[in-house]
Amino acid sequence: MGTERGAIRCDGRTITAVVIGLAVACGGSAQAELAGTDAVDALADLIGSDPLVCASLIVEVTGSDPSTLLEGLTPGEATELLELIADLSGDSINAEAAHAAVGWATGEMRDTARLMEEYIPDHLYYGASITGVVYPTADWELGTVVSKDSLAHSAIWAGHYLASVSFRYALAKKHRDTTKNYGQSVVWQKEMDRALARVHEMVPAFHRLINISKNWSSATVPGEPGLLFRHAVPEQFNRSDTWPLPWDDGQIYWCRASVTRDIYAGVMLGLMVTFDQVGPDDAYVRNTIRDDVMILTDYLVRHGWWVVQPQSSTTNSNPSPNPLFVLNPAHRLSMAQAARHVARVAGTAADQAKWEAVWAAELAEVGAPHLLTSRASTSNDSYYSNNLEYLCHYNVVSREPNRATRAFLLQAFAQLDDGARLHMNAHFDAMAYGLRGQPDRLPEGVLHLKQWIEYRSRWGQPVVNSARCGVDIQCSGGYAVDPLPIPDRPHSDFLWQRSPWKLDGGYNPLQREPGVDFLLPYYMLRYYTEVAPPTP
Repeated sequence: MGTERGAIRCDGRTITAVVIGLAVACGGSAQAELAGTDAVDALADLIGSDPLVCASLIVEVTGSDPSTLLEGLTPGEATELLELIADLSGDSINAEAAHAAVGWATGEMRDTARLMEEYIPDHLYYGASITGVVYPTADWELGTVVSKDSLAHSAIWAGHYLASVSFRYALAKKHRDTTKNYGQSVVWQKEMDRALARVHEMVPAFHRLINISKNWSSATVPGEPGLLFRHAVPEQFNRSDTWPLPWDDGQIYWCRASVTRDIYAGVMLGLMVTFDQVGPDDAYVRNTIRDDVMILTDYLVRHGWWVVQPQSSTTNSNPSPNPLFVLNPAHRLSMAQAARHVARVAGTAADQAKWEAVWAAELAEVGAPHLLTSRASTSNDSYYSNNLEYLCHYNVVSREPNRATRAFLLQAFAQLDDGARLHMNAHFDAMAYGLRGQPDRLPEGVLHLKQWIEYRSRWGQPVVNSARCGVDIQCSGGYAVDPLPIPDRPHSDFLWQRSPWKLDGGYNPLQREPGVDFLLPYYMLRYYTEVAPPTP
């Protein structure tokens, strides 16, 4: 029989009581009162605990009367609030408990989001790297990671995850500001605080990733901030493109060079969503991201949109120039728009004038020739490029203040989206719904999220669709002719960047991927349905 201390309501007053088993240190009338409280009974069902303990827990978390906690809420909103209370207090939620939906967000979806978040500490390395991990057993016990995947693309998914956290923050803020009473507000404020803590963990790490290049020099190329790395971690990697560089905290960080447009696209997604959703409330976040986005873009502009490594490798001291954004001019618009946006919101007059000029020049040069010829890739080998195109279009369109220019940019995005819409992709659905506001796109995205949960439930099992070729699916050249249903697709680190026509694959049951491919479209769609619904 356990003992715990907490605050409860006794005869209309809040006291600190000791709960011992099923007894509480106040009169029986209070026990009867609490037993009939909807919030108390509902939480008891949710976590499988005694109502008196739940009453104490509610007061401890919310500082308010349990009898009024759920006033004015729909069944789904009430359930989600209690789920948050349980999560904040570290209590497990009963798998058999009923979970009412909040709009389209079912209880199963909310459970999935909580589970993915619970495991993030095992996947997040030094704030700006997210990757798959391997556990000693198929139980995936938290905190028992024995190895991690390559960090080569980890900044991409860290950026995607940061965006999901910032949408989560915005969702919590909306509910905090529209609550019906103090207790509800407290719960949503605590959810905001949790999301903000993660943002504060990650933003300094991205700042390091962007600025540590100031300490990388050669005989002919001086060090300067703004040369983006793939990762910067205090662990040694024996690679010819990994450099030990000092940082402002006195530590040496091993930084992998040879950056790609994937890294830029993922990092910029996270930074820009965080700037817009968290920046207005947090001067550190706003100013750090503003400066880093302008530093990143200014580096590229000054180098003619080339990326110039001071040294080619640890054995070759010659510089290594890469025409990354010269070869991909449409991606220059995304960088220019980002710098222009942060300058408009939080920059000086000189910043604003500079980046308006850069944007105008890039739009004139890149505009129609590249944007209006953008099409969704149907190549199995380069399907990932669709994700990059969506990220860049999303950044460019969503932050365009001029209505006529936005209409033109949206026209270009529609050409890309109309082709990829057939691929059954929740990530693309979420961005497209946010930009285009098509009412029928929302249920498609919700359906694809539900199907992702089924896909995830089969994790670790071999996927062999090739045996079905000519039976119930049509195949050609080793791939399906039509996109496979989401639950039938081979497992992947981020499902939405992988070919929907790939037939076979499978993962080690000891390996776990972080689930960012659920978290980002889930929180983005909730943002666009509950916080800022788009206009068709």
